[in-house]
Order: sequence, then C-alpha cells, then structure tokens
Amino acid sequence: MLMAKIVDSQIVEYIDTDKPEDYPEFVGVPEHVPSNADVRFFHEDWTPKSEQELLDEGLIEPEPEPEPEPEEPEPTAEEKARWKRDGLLYELDAIVSNPLRWGAFTEAEQQELADYRQALLDVPQQEGFPTDVVWPTDPIEG
Repeated sequence: MLMAKIVDSQIVEYIDTDKPEDYPEFVGVPEHVPSNADVRFFHEDWTPKSEQELLDEGLIEPEPEPEPEPEEPEPTAEEKARWKRDGLLYELDAIVSNPLRWGAFTEAEQQELADYRQALLDVPQQEGFPTDVVWPTDPIEG
C-alpha cells in the first residue's frame, strides 16, 4: 500500500508497505492515484488553504496590478505626410510593377507615371515639408 507522510500540508515522505498499521503518522494513498500526484487532493482529512492563508504564509505572491496600456502618441506632421506618400506609392506600384498593366500604357503615359512616382519620392525634400506639401497630381486620376 502506498502511504504518504504529511507535515504542514506538505508531503515529506512516501512509503510502500504491506503493514500500514506500523506507520500511524502516514496516510494511505488510493491505488488509482499516480505516484507523482499530489496526494493531498486524495486525502479525506486535508482541506486546501484559502488564498489569503497562502498569501499570509508567503507561499504565493499577490497578483500584480495590471499596467495601464501606454497611450499612442499623436502622429507628427512628418509621419502623417510620409504615411500619405507611402500609400500613394503603394497604389502606384501595384500598377507599374504589373507588366500587363504597364504595357497597356503609351510611352507618354508611362513617362507621366514615372515622373509622378519620382515626385512622390521627392516629397520629403520639398521646402515646406511636412506642413506645407504640394502633392503631385496622379496622371491616371487627373
């Protein structure tokens, strides 16, 4: 019979014996309990400690207060201008990087699109960037 010695709600020793009466300080562990299981959950006289008792004894630590989510800073004018420029470049690159769509334009239209793309790339070098930006006109949308 598997038996366990419990001191201060903790298992301090296991034994396997045919004579449980020789070990009055041990309690029986049911056979269906795996040997690595915590037998306190299978002992009839054991009662779990409350969370407050565990805190008072220093066996567990209190849950930390959740940290507040940091506030997202307001985007700067430069970030906003770059986001707009990047979005326009993204839309344009979907056209110019597709050989079938690109091939459908005349040479003059292709040059206008290339000039427009370069103008978008040059936006951060404008004199009034980022507050006074002159946005180039998309030749497709006019």
